[in-house]
Amino acid sequence: MIYFISDLHLGHNRILKMERPEFISIQEHDDFIRRSIEHQVHKDDVLWVLGDVSLGGDFEWLKNVGKERYLITGNHDRAHPSKYKNVFTKVYDHPIYLSSRIILSHQPVKCDDDQINIHGHLHNSVLELPNYVCVSIAVRNYKCLSMKEVMEILSNIPKDKKKWQFTYEWWAPYQIRRGKKNQTCWTEDGHIDIEKERARIAEYRESKERSIILEQPKD
Repeated sequence: MIYFISDLHLGHNRILKMERPEFISIQEHDDFIRRSIEHQVHKDDVLWVLGDVSLGGDFEWLKNVGKERYLITGNHDRAHPSKYKNVFTKVYDHPIYLSSRIILSHQPVKCDDDQINIHGHLHNSVLELPNYVCVSIAVRNYKCLSMKEVMEILSNIPKDKKKWQFTYEWWAPYQIRRGKKNQTCWTEDGHIDIEKERARIAEYRESKERSIILEQPKD
């Protein structure tokens, strides 16, 4: 299983007053987070930490969590770049497309309506948008988000079928032909004739659907 978590803030004394007053000391805070993650992420699992791991607290124990660990650095992760490389399988300083519809980042990033952005940074708050999922550890009740939960969220966000046709992509008006002509409808200056191309694709798909219906065996 793949798990996601963010904003551990190990060793960060101020975080107790800011949002985590249930802990008496930073040591109690760090120990609790360690036990929680170790209990949930097993040896064959993969863990994604979406930033802000530590501000002076011990995080070496993370290298024994799961079979692989990935970090997308946050705004508080600039102090330990070499240590992080010894703990995490790979460290990224930028958002990652886990798939065409799942984007991982520390801070929320803009995404399309049929994608989801799994992110941290907001601590104990969330965005009132269906396709933004905050995995800051405090807002998650100190538990990781599983890939199973991600897929359930994604199943409730319809895929934009038109978007995945190239004539509806944002870059379609800027595409210019440099090779030989193909069946795509082109203008005289080498750009795609978007309206004609959309009509051509729609007609082709309709003909395919008709042929499938006609080929159905009769009772």
